[in-house]
Amino acid sequence: MLDPQNYIHGIFVKELDNRFRCLVNIAGKDTVCYMPSSCKLEKLIPLRGKPVILLPTQKSTTRYSVYAVKIRNSYCLLNLNHANHIVFHQIKRKIFDFLE
Repeated sequence: MLDPQNYIHGIFVKELDNRFRCLVNIAGKDTVCYMPSSCKLEKLIPLRGKPVILLPTQKSTTRYSVYAVKIRNSYCLLNLNHANHIVFHQIKRKIFDFLE
């Protein structure tokens, strides 16, 4: 499970030409981060200037990965791998048995 103490907060600057890279301002410094999306999200949702939650990466060329972006009063999960992880573990616990 994710530990909120590992969250890093930043402000989304822009998506880069490489679809898996973006710039995020972290404590006043623009930092290249991993964007876990196979499409350009700015065409779908406004990202520039929005607060984002980042997580430290493991085995990556960037230090951080974008986890979620703040839209209105809540966060929109961008790293859907975490959602898959949650569902997988709930299936193992038979939480969704009512769905047959």
